[in-house]
Amino acid sequence: MTAQELSPRRHQVLLLAACGLTDKEIAARLHLQIRTVRFHFTQCRRVLGARTRPQATAIAAARGLVNPFEEPTQCRLEGAPE
Repeated sequence: MTAQELSPRRHQVLLLAACGLTDKEIAARLHLQIRTVRFHFTQCRRVLGARTRPQATAIAAARGLVNPFEEPTQCRLEGAPE
């Protein structure tokens, strides 16, 4: 799977989750409702074939979609509001 198989917003949610942000923190950063963040992450897990958040992060990292070792303050999203 490549990043193109996830929508840009879902890739952003996955990246921030991999950086260790909570759903609430992701929602605030992306100006979304927490429920929307949870929906996007559920869809990410489905596409990745993962059952849990850590498993989704590990699969995404193994496929080069995210870097789980970035500190949350260093997580930057291209074109996303900060």
